[in-house]
Amino acid sequence: MNGKTMRKINTIIIHHSATEFGSADQMSGFHFVILNGTENDGGDYLEARDGVTVIGNSLESPGKHTIGHDLDSVGICIIGNQTFSEKQFSSFEVLVRQLKTEIPNMIQIVGHDCYEPVDCPAFDWREYLGSRGL
Repeated sequence: MNGKTMRKINTIIIHHSATEFGSADQMSGFHFVILNGTENDGGDYLEARDGVTVIGNSLESPGKHTIGHDLDSVGICIIGNQTFSEKQFSSFEVLVRQLKTEIPNMIQIVGHDCYEPVDCPAFDWREYLGSRGL
């Protein structure tokens, strides 16, 4: 962690890109820039269709992914709309387990739909997390 002060993160918020296409290079920052009108890479992590995890922001620096909840959360965006690959879910699970280990105050993992009236992350995240023991 580069010796920087860790912000007080207690939540992982799951998002989706609302597209059926896109590599990590093509999508990094695109989704959140459109939604929030910002010029930075809004998401903290991006899960590409091929299972590659891309880091958008360091844990010390909050992204802009969920209005009013960026300071105390980490945003993970999974590329896809109604379909997602097994490679994505596999790398997502590895990332979540890693973050739960690295962030001592992690208390919840939720979908974007918990904070705004949106169909995001476009899959039943409660069932998925429960089936994986996350």
